[in-house]
Amino acid sequence: MKIVIISSWPPTRCGIATYSADLVSALKQNKHQVDIICKIGNNNKDKNIYPILDLNDPYWPYKITEQILKLKPDIVHLQHEFALYTQVADKKCKIVRPADSFKVGELLFRLVTKNIPTVTTWHSLYQKMLLEEVEYYKLFMNLIDANIVHLDFQKKVLRDYYKIVPEKLINVIPHGTWIPKINQTKEKLRNQFNLPQDKFIFGMQGFLAITKGFERVFEIWPEFAKKYPNAHLVYAGDARPGSISAQDYKKKFLKVYNRIKDKSSITLINKILTNKEYPELLKTFDVAIFPYRFASQSGNLSKAYGLGLPIIVSDTPGLVSSVKKSKAGLIFKNDKDLFKYMEKMINNPQLVKKLSKKSYNYAKKEINWLSVAEKHIQVFKQAINKQKNISTDSRYALIQERKKVIFGINK
Repeated sequence: MKIVIISSWPPTRCGIATYSADLVSALKQNKHQVDIICKIGNNNKDKNIYPILDLNDPYWPYKITEQILKLKPDIVHLQHEFALYTQVADKKCKIVRPADSFKVGELLFRLVTKNIPTVTTWHSLYQKMLLEEVEYYKLFMNLIDANIVHLDFQKKVLRDYYKIVPEKLINVIPHGTWIPKINQTKEKLRNQFNLPQDKFIFGMQGFLAITKGFERVFEIWPEFAKKYPNAHLVYAGDARPGSISAQDYKKKFLKVYNRIKDKSSITLINKILTNKEYPELLKTFDVAIFPYRFASQSGNLSKAYGLGLPIIVSDTPGLVSSVKKSKAGLIFKNDKDLFKYMEKMINNPQLVKKLSKKSYNYAKKEINWLSVAEKHIQVFKQAINKQKNISTDSRYALIQERKKVIFGINK
C-alpha cells in the first residue's frame, strides 16, 4: 500500500514526531511504501520526506493537496494535535485553541472532495471538552473516511457523551511500543547513569509540562525517603524547546526540587535523552510513576510497558483506561494514595514481579508496533473500499447520510 502521512517528524523533538517515526518504521517492515509531509525547515535527509508545510503561507492546504495528488497515494493519514497546525504555536503562545488550527480542516476538505481516502489520528482527545472543541471535531470527524483514537474511553466520549461521530467512523488503535533489545544488564546501565546498585528506583521520564505533574512526587519524596532509606528517585527530561508554558513549569518544578534539603536519594538528569538513552534509563527503574494532572494518552507509558515496568499512574482517564487494560499497575487519586502505593511497591517484591510480567505481556501481545501497524492497514483498507463505492459526484450524498445518522436530518 502507498501511504502519505502528514505529521511532525524527527529531528523535531515532539511526541507525535516520535510516534509517527515508529509507525512508519513498522509499516515499512510490513512492506508498505510511506511518504511523509512535514513542516518546512526539517533537515531530515531521508528519502520520501517532503518538508513543505509552511504555516505562514495562507495557501498551505492547497499546496499540500497538490503535492499529494502528485504522489498518488492509496491513503492519506494525518496526525492531529491542535498545536501542529497553528501559526500561533509557532509564535510561542501559551494556549492553542481549535480556531487557531482551523486551516487543517480546509486541507481535509480538499482531500475528501478530491476523493482521496483520508484517515486522521486524533492525539489529544480528553474526557471534558470545550464547546469549540466539540464543534471542531463534529465538523471534521464526520467529513473524513475514518478516525483513529488510542483508547476506549475516547471512543465512548465521542460516540455517547458528546455524540460527535457515529461508531462506524471511530477506530480504537492503541499507542504502539517496541520491545527494545538492550544487551547491557540493569547493573551495567545503573553504572552508566551513575545510579545506586542497592536501591529501589522509582523513575519518571519525559518533557516537562504543567500537565505532567512531576513535582507531585518530589513534594512527597523527603518524607518517603526518610521512611525508606533504600529508595531512590530518578527524573530525566527537560522543557520542550520553544514552549513558553513548559519553561514556566520548569521554574515551578525546579523550585520544588531546590526546596529539598537532602538530595542524596535523588538523581535529576536535566536533559532530553537520545533515542538510545531513553530505553536504557527506563531499564534501570524498578517502578515507573506517571503523576500526570491530565492526559489523553501517553507514549511514555507505552514505552514503559515495552520494558516490562510496573506502573503507578494518576487517575486521569487517559492513563486509567490504559492501565485497566494492561492490568500492570496501580492508580492513585491523590498524593496520599501515591505515597501508599509507592510503599506497596517497595514492600512487595512479588507484586512488582507480577505487574512486571503483565506489563511486558501487554506490550508484546497487544501494543507492539508491528501489530499496531497492521491494525492501521485494516482501517486504511476500509477507508479505501469506502471510497471505491463513492462516485466523484456523490461525496455530497455521503455527507448528507452522515448528517442523517448524527443529527437526524433528512434533507
